[in-house]
Amino acid sequence: SGRFVNRPNYQDRYWKDSYFHSIEKIKQVCAEHDINIVEASYRWLAFHSMLNMKRGDGIIVGASNLKHLQQNMAAMAAGPLPEAVVSAFEQAWTECRSDAPEYFRFYTPKQ
Repeated sequence: SGRFVNRPNYQDRYWKDSYFHSIEKIKQVCAEHDINIVEASYRWLAFHSMLNMKRGDGIIVGASNLKHLQQNMAAMAAGPLPEAVVSAFEQAWTECRSDAPEYFRFYTPKQ
């Protein structure tokens, strides 16, 4: 349903069993640590990804209202995730990697 119902290219790209299975695993581990998955996702980006603020990398924080913006900013201020949650994200990527589309799908290197 929603805006993607008539866009099968999005369904083909993102509607994968491995994605849903991985999300459920992450949610379960997050619940054990009283962290919601949105907070965990922002914290993973801020503290466990390859982003490096010292090199000028950053995170564009989105929100549909002020409350969401405050929650998202508070999530990143909460610090690094527990190791079990980081491990759940890593295991999810291992499971989903073969189904994930290339990020630069339209990029062709110059010869």
